[in-house]
Amino acid sequence: MSSEEQLSYSFEVIFLKPNKADPAGTRGKTAAGFEVQRKHEDFVRYALEGVKVEDDSVVLRILQWTSYDGHMRFRASPLFGFTSSYPQFAAAREGAALDLVSLKHYHFYRPLSFDPPIPVFEVIDANLKPAGLHSFPAFLSALNEVVSMISDYSGLGWTVGWQKEDPSKILVFIGWNSLEQPGEFTASGDKGWNEFISKFGPFLEKYLDIDQKYHIKTVGIGESA
Repeated sequence: MSSEEQLSYSFEVIFLKPNKADPAGTRGKTAAGFEVQRKHEDFVRYALEGVKVEDDSVVLRILQWTSYDGHMRFRASPLFGFTSSYPQFAAAREGAALDLVSLKHYHFYRPLSFDPPIPVFEVIDANLKPAGLHSFPAFLSALNEVVSMISDYSGLGWTVGWQKEDPSKILVFIGWNSLEQPGEFTASGDKGWNEFISKFGPFLEKYLDIDQKYHIKTVGIGESA
């Protein structure tokens, strides 16, 4: 594993509550904010957006910067504040969000790019146990073994991100074709589920404490309102 200092943590992972009382206005303000972000040399792309199925007032948005430091340069620049005469990020999107639930930075160990786009992600928000923290490569290898059983069933990809702000935190994204497909996998018995659960239990016992698990229904960038 690369040392923490060598990781870019280039993905900004945001959970927010958009203003859904005025969807058109919120989308317009969000788009205006995007235009400001695109002006900065450290901005790379909008990677993913979706609505939390279990609480549709919450939206996930993931942006990629050149690095964590690159995002901090944007936040320290005139583009982020209210001081310039041309549209600024905060001013342009004022009122688009009712609440910022969380904003963290992650290094993803597998691509956060999927072609074709994945309709639904199952997201596992988890805490690493000491065995995972002390031997991260072994954890990644074990995670690949168990989660690949799911991706083999769904035919879609997955990825895992390691948080900068709290190195004990990870996010696992598992792709599904529909909201119903995870239940179909659970009911698959000898066609996938039984082998998965026989390995997933010992894996959890050694490496992870799951904080929460939820589903994200993906939408077009800026269209979650």
